[in-house]
Amino acid sequence: MSAGCVTHSGIGFERDAALRATGRGGERETVRSFNTCVDREWRTFPLGQNVSHPDVRIGDVVSFDAGRIVPLRQGLSVAGIVSGIGEDRGRYVVAVIERAALSCRVAGLTADAIEKAIYALPDGQAGQFTVEPTGILFGKVLAIDNLEREMAIVAFKRTDDQRQFSLLNGRSSW
Repeated sequence: MSAGCVTHSGIGFERDAALRATGRGGERETVRSFNTCVDREWRTFPLGQNVSHPDVRIGDVVSFDAGRIVPLRQGLSVAGIVSGIGEDRGRYVVAVIERAALSCRVAGLTADAIEKAIYALPDGQAGQFTVEPTGILFGKVLAIDNLEREMAIVAFKRTDDQRQFSLLNGRSSW
């Protein structure tokens, strides 16, 4: 057996190496739990100008900027939640869940929060949600999962999606 060189290649290796170089230790995702009361819809989009793939992780809430995906930012519309990152002919593309129901912790959740607006927090706080209008409008509370732990089922959709949600109990919302 001869000593040789191990060659690593491919988009996964390149992405992991780039994430390690940013000090994130190869961290690739934020785990999300989706609820089946709303069908998940998703599409793929290119990354934004001056955005590299380590700037966006699976599970991040992201924005649109000129039809491209960028980290969540004030003043830009919500695109959805990243479900995957891949390569298409030498460029990175992002699969985004743009309409669904998410089970998540919501800071400040109260018993009367059904159908109240939920805000996502940008700039290093991506993935955190609150009832306070201090972030970017993300969705609305469909149900309270566990009030003590501040867990709720939150319906979300792209900012430009005008369709209402048809809920299992026959209600329409937002």
